[in-house]
Amino acid sequence: MVTKQMGVPFQEGYLWKDGESVHAFTDYRWNTGLVERSWKITPFDTNGSDVELRPFLITSSSPSS
Repeated sequence: MVTKQMGVPFQEGYLWKDGESVHAFTDYRWNTGLVERSWKITPFDTNGSDVELRPFLITSSSPSS
């Protein structure tokens, strides 16, 4: 039997650039135990100490009734 691999986002990294928060990367944890980082910017554009880590939160964009 083949086990399907599944990755779940668990944290994101943000940079402050020109007074704005810029999404730098998202970290995913796979059901194999592997952690993978998906960069949204060029990783060489930043110093690791400049990154603010935030937990990944799923929010609803639908209006409350």
